[in-house]
Amino acid sequence: NDEDVFFGRSADVAASLELLRSRGFVALVGSSGSGKSSLARAGVAPAVHRGGLGGWPPKWKPIVVTPGREPFETWVSALSALDEKIAACKLDSVASAVEAHAERTGEGVLILVDQLEELVTLSEATSRDRAVELIVRLSERATPGVRVLGAGRRDLLDDMLALPHGFGRLLTRGMQLVTPLSDAVWEDVLAQSLAAYGYRFEDEELRKEVLHQLHGTISAMPLVQFALTQLWAQRDTKLKIIPRKGLKAIGGIDGALERHAEGT
Repeated sequence: NDEDVFFGRSADVAASLELLRSRGFVALVGSSGSGKSSLARAGVAPAVHRGGLGGWPPKWKPIVVTPGREPFETWVSALSALDEKIAACKLDSVASAVEAHAERTGEGVLILVDQLEELVTLSEATSRDRAVELIVRLSERATPGVRVLGAGRRDLLDDMLALPHGFGRLLTRGMQLVTPLSDAVWEDVLAQSLAAYGYRFEDEELRKEVLHQLHGTISAMPLVQFALTQLWAQRDTKLKIIPRKGLKAIGGIDGALERHAEGT
């Protein structure tokens, strides 16, 4: 995972862990590009894996799934990694088998459902309803060794709240809103990210210029990610710096995607 180079979300990770300690289901909900999937995959899941929930069980196995077209079948296939017999289980037995795994092995199971919104945009209705019922069955009992962590889009929240089997109630109780990183946090993220690889900006003015260009763009995190990836590709590997000419080469933060598109 990317835990070692995931910065700026320590408060959000701590809040998620606090919710997971007392709830069987927690949903990270935010606008598209707010960083909810990264928070789930590189922040919360690794923290749970290394024992961040405390108490029993001491270790956890994260299983990452997405709904897709047939979520129930996809999830059962993924959960078969715990016990191959799960593949042939009916819905009631799947939930019981997951819980039994924790009791038998002393290893908790964290089911991370990324792109939760696919339940209402992509999934086939019958498979979706069975998958939703499975989430509810696993989550409402809040057994010590099983937790479900979801990540979904805020603009589709109303549709997700309308899903059957009491899913809306479950979602409301365990919802944590995820917002884009602020300017101040981005400053720390850039510094910590570069330092993790032994790099720095060519000079202080360049650092300030990059931060200035990031301002106003940070709500569109995929665009920021793209631009910073392009800037990283321009690094000087001998001097281990991000050079000023690199920022110019990509067309600046705002122009990076446009220049790449034109070149393509």
